Amino acid sequence: MLGATTAIPAIARPALWFDEAASIGATHQLGLTARESGGTMAPYYVLLRAWSLVSSDPRWLRLLSLALGLSAVALFIRVSERWVGRSVALASSAALVLSYLWAQLAGEARSYTLALLLTVAAWDRLDRLMGGPATGAATLGYGVICVLLPLTHGLAALVVGAQVAALLCAKVEPAVWRRVAPGVLGGTLVTVACAVGGGSDVTDWVRPTTWSDLYRLWRHMTAVLPALAFVVSGLAVVTIAGARADHRTSSTTLGRFRAVAPTAWAAVPTVGLIALSLVHPTLVSRYLFVVVPAWALLAMQGVARLVRVMHANPTKQAVTALLAIILLACAATTQAASWSQPVDEWDRAAAVVAEGFEGADAVLMPERRNRMPFEAAWADRNPPVDPTLLDFERPLGTPRYVESAKTSAEALRLGSRHERIWVVYQYVFAPSRTAYRAAVGSSTLTEDFSVVDQWTFDRELNIVLYERGAG
Repeated sequence: MLGATTAIPAIARPALWFDEAASIGATHQLGLTARESGGTMAPYYVLLRAWSLVSSDPRWLRLLSLALGLSAVALFIRVSERWVGRSVALASSAALVLSYLWAQLAGEARSYTLALLLTVAAWDRLDRLMGGPATGAATLGYGVICVLLPLTHGLAALVVGAQVAALLCAKVEPAVWRRVAPGVLGGTLVTVACAVGGGSDVTDWVRPTTWSDLYRLWRHMTAVLPALAFVVSGLAVVTIAGARADHRTSSTTLGRFRAVAPTAWAAVPTVGLIALSLVHPTLVSRYLFVVVPAWALLAMQGVARLVRVMHANPTKQAVTALLAIILLACAATTQAASWSQPVDEWDRAAAVVAEGFEGADAVLMPERRNRMPFEAAWADRNPPVDPTLLDFERPLGTPRYVESAKTSAEALRLGSRHERIWVVYQYVFAPSRTAYRAAVGSSTLTEDFSVVDQWTFDRELNIVLYERGAG
C-alpha cells in the first residue's frame, strides 16, 4: 500500500515525457527498435505492447511499471528476511518505497521497475543456489535472469558483477561456481552484444562527470535531504563494518555470502557506474535504481546493529529503535517535497498547435527526439485533419521509435505547397539545436516565409509559426 501510494504522483502526470514517448514508439516497431537499440529494453517493450492493448492512456501504461515495482518489493522482503530477519526486512522495504528514485520511477512508463524485479530475483535465485539442492531448474532459472538483466537495461548487468564479488568474498566451493557460471557467462555475452549492437548509446545530454554529479548521485541513493543522507551513510558504514566481522566469524559459505551480499549489491554497481562515467559520460542516478534496495537494507541493518549494541539498556534501545521510525518519517517528508511537478510542456505545445491549426498548415520537427513526445501528446487532440509532418512526409499520428527524417532542405521543399509551417524544437538537446538552425537557415524558409508568432515552454521547448509572405 505504501509503495502504491508514493508512486501515485508519477502515475497521475497528465502527459508523457520524452523517454515515455520513446517507449510508446517502440511498442509499434518492436523488431526495428530491437535492432536500432541493440536489444536493450526489448523485454519491457514486449510487455508494454501487450499491456497497451487494453488502453494507451498514459496512466494505464504507467500502472505496468507500478505492478512490476510492487512485485519487486514483495520479493525483496522475502530475500532480505532470509538475510537479516523479518523486522529489518520490512523496515528496509519501507525505506525503499520512500526513496526519491522510487517516487520518480515506479510510476514511469520505462523499464526501471522490470530491471529492479529481475535484480531482486537474481539475488533470490543466487541465495537459493547457495543454500539449496543443485538442480538443473535452479541453474537454468538463474541463467535466464542473468540474460534478461542487460536486455532490460544495459547497466543492470553491473548487478551480475556485484554477485560475482559477493561469491568471491564468500569463498564458495567450485560446485557453486559451476552452478552460476552459465548465468554469469550468458549475462556477460549479452551485455557485450547489446553494447556492440548499439545499446551502449547514451544521449548527449549526459555531461562529463563532475563533483556536483557525484553529490547528486549520493543524495539520490541515500536521501535527498543532505542531513538525512549523512545519517543514512553513517548507518551504512556501521553495517559494512559489522558485515566484515560477521564474514570473518561465519563458519559457513552461505553465512559469509549473506554477510557481504548487501554491501556488494550496493557498492559494486555504484562504483562501476562512476568508473564507467570517467570513460564515457553515463552518470545518471536512475541507472542505479536497481541498487536502492541495497542502500535501504544497509541503513536499516545499521539501526538494528545499534539496537543490539545497546541491548543492556532498554531506554537506549528504545531510542535507537525510534531512530528508524524518525528516518522513515524524514524520508517520507523529503520525498513529498521532491516529487517532480507534472512534465506537461509537450502537452501544452500540442494544445497550442491544435488551437491555431488551419487546414493548409504543416509541422516541421527537425529532430526525432522532438517528434515522439509531440506525437504522443497530439494523440489527445482531435482536429478535423492532422497536419502534415514535413520531415517524414506523412500526417502526425502514432509515435515511431525508428524513422528516417528528410533533411531540412528536402522537407522545406515539400513545404512549398503549404501556407503556414509550425517549427517545433527543443534546445535542451544539442542535435535539435543544430537541426533547427539548419531549418531556419534554409533559403526556402527565409525567402518565402516570415515569423508571425512564437511560444516558449519549459525545458527550452519552442514553437515558431511561419507564414508565407507575411510581413
